Amino acid sequence: PGEVDITAHVNFGDLGVAAMENNMVVHGPVSQGAFLSALGAEARATHLKNVASQAGNQKQVRDIEVALRRLCGEDTKGGEMGALFKVIAFCANPSVELAGF
Repeated sequence: PGEVDITAHVNFGDLGVAAMENNMVVHGPVSQGAFLSALGAEARATHLKNVASQAGNQKQVRDIEVALRRLCGEDTKGGEMGALFKVIAFCANPSVELAGF
């Protein structure tokens, strides 16, 4: 991780069915953009941009904006991954609410 792409094409339908057959609760799938937004990606990016701006680092402000757009944006032709990638999670406890879902 960090040196190579660990992306995989996963059949979430089959995976979800297998999880439910084993008494797991399925959360999602949701888009990567929706997941990261629900986790507070925009708020975190705003905080980081404010810190960078206060330090006079406008390049870092722009880099954060580009990174957020790449991770959460929905323009797949523009290289944005928010709609392209999906997130799914499984949990054995039905009362657990997972962040991001």
